[in-house]
Amino acid sequence: MTKTLRRLARIQRIQRDQARSEFASAQRVQMDHDAALKACESHLHDTRLIRSTDADDLMRCHAYTLRQEMRRRSLAAQAIPIDDFVEQRRQSLVDAARRVETTERYADRLDETLADDRQRRDQRHLDEAGLQVWLRRQFTENH
Repeated sequence: MTKTLRRLARIQRIQRDQARSEFASAQRVQMDHDAALKACESHLHDTRLIRSTDADDLMRCHAYTLRQEMRRRSLAAQAIPIDDFVEQRRQSLVDAARRVETTERYADRLDETLADDRQRRDQRHLDEAGLQVWLRRQFTENH
């Protein structure tokens, strides 16, 4: 039984490591997305600072600002599912770690219980052997 629990704990540790890897990759995706969003916001801010009186420049600037704003809104809308995805990966990592801890704790308790049973059995054998020796001495002394 202990061997099975140890094997299960090993499998769960592998699953925990995989969950940790998936969480790290989800965090990288989120960081890349946040960087792209910040860059887009920076470009938008820079284009708002441009002051020109030329109609062609104003039209190009307005079209560029409009495209950047659409891109920013698109990135902002994508941020919510990415945040949810990262949170799911975090929760799966926590659950995997909890399963490993629980299984290892059960295996340790089982080991302790088996060791206690073995020690009690050995002590009973020793007590019985000691009693037999004592009885033999008593019998030889009386006869």
